[in-house]
Amino acid sequence: MPVRTARSLAIFMGLMTIAWSVLGLHAYPLVAAIGAVLGAAIALGAVVTARRGAPAPAPPSPGTGEAKARQVFRIAVALETVAILAAIVVLNKTGHPEFIMPSIALAVALHFFVFLVSQPRFALHVVAGTVGTVGAVAAIVLMATGTVGTAAGHAIAGGALALCTLAYGLTFLRVVMSNTTGRGRN
Repeated sequence: MPVRTARSLAIFMGLMTIAWSVLGLHAYPLVAAIGAVLGAAIALGAVVTARRGAPAPAPPSPGTGEAKARQVFRIAVALETVAILAAIVVLNKTGHPEFIMPSIALAVALHFFVFLVSQPRFALHVVAGTVGTVGAVAAIVLMATGTVGTAAGHAIAGGALALCTLAYGLTFLRVVMSNTTGRGRN
């Protein structure tokens, strides 16, 4: 993976870790703060490391593995967006807005599996998809049965997604660091 791509993804995943931590774990401020700090550290680490690195490479040419990965990413985001918008509309119309956040977490978690199309041997997609899906489904089921309240359900779903984005962020940051500091490659 080119450094430029890994850098952008590390920053994005750091920001998503902050978002899932703050929005999902707001009922647990200390845990939310820890997640937000970790997310900020990933994003900042990618920015700082980028300044020490070499210039970015040219965009991928069509037919390359990276071009296929970008196409799969775009499809996954499009499907995820449609699913999220549908969930928001349906849950609002049926009077269940408390399930919107865990439903969004479920849509995001499921899209991690889509990346296996372009990267079938990348185990992180399986792990993140599983952790995120189990966390979101558990939150929905526990909230629906009255076992946990809305804040706890949101924390379960948000915490699961924060862990997923943190793992992705660390993975991408590792790529950036190994290519800019270790071998001086791009």
